[in-house]
Amino acid sequence: MGTPARILIVDDEPHVRSMLGATLDRQNYHTVLAASNSEAFDLIDRQHFDLVLTDIVMRDGNGITLLDRVHLDHPHTPVVMVTAIQDISVAISAMRKGAYDYLMKPFEREQLLNTVRRALDHRKSMRENFTY
Repeated sequence: MGTPARILIVDDEPHVRSMLGATLDRQNYHTVLAASNSEAFDLIDRQHFDLVLTDIVMRDGNGITLLDRVHLDHPHTPVVMVTAIQDISVAISAMRKGAYDYLMKPFEREQLLNTVRRALDHRKSMRENFTY
């Protein structure tokens, strides 16, 4: 078994960040937590991530800006949007901009884990296809 996938979790709500991190850490993923877009930008400039989970609405910006930045600098890194906004058009907009998927808060643990697994499998497939 290889090294654990590195997942950046970006959410300005401390309890959401820690819950996501703890859930994924228990599944042997390596998580890094960021409380803001600016912190996330700094982390993605300095570190490699296999997946980004980000809230859409945050105090210092939004997850769409982060999505754009990740796709520009790391096009093979999937981004999963997490939102409490019940307006489905927000999620559709994020998907059109290139988000791999989205999770509507509140979500079940299994829903999170399945989404993460699918996103990481998708990334692996994209990288394999890119090398051929």
